[in-house]
Amino acid sequence: MEKSLNSHIQKLLPKFKASKKTEIDYLLPKIATMQENELRQVLHKMAGSFSCYNFLKIGASLKAFELDQDLDSKRDLVKKALEEILAEL
Repeated sequence: MEKSLNSHIQKLLPKFKASKKTEIDYLLPKIATMQENELRQVLHKMAGSFSCYNFLKIGASLKAFELDQDLDSKRDLVKKALEEILAEL
């Protein structure tokens, strides 16, 4: 069963990557004006979806931003991280 799941996920990866590219492209110009709570929610959702597709390093880095107590002052770092993720995809 696990082998089937892995092959199933492998088949979905191109579509997943394309959807994340679109999502990140959409988010990048909006980060500077997003409310802190809204940005946390977006990062939480993205961290979970990347982790589900076994992009554990990306998921962990997004989770770290989500948990950051001073996220509002770290918008540039979040933007840079998303740009790096976009380049990896």
